[in-house]
Amino acid sequence: MIALPGAAGAAPEQIADSRLQLAEALWPSRAPARAPARALALEAIAAYRSAGDGNEESAAEVERWLAER
Repeated sequence: MIALPGAAGAAPEQIADSRLQLAEALWPSRAPARAPARALALEAIAAYRSAGDGNEESAAEVERWLAER
């Protein structure tokens, strides 16, 4: 898992949003940055799912984002 400063005590949805934003920012970089971007996206999916109700669609959106890459 990639540590995010200030993530302790944050809501799972906030953590997931942050991880996804970082993944999206890293992805356009070349191959070396794609492994961490993929890991962040997978962590975002897990965080959305751990958040419970109403976040499954967000998890599915991240899965679609990954599938398109």
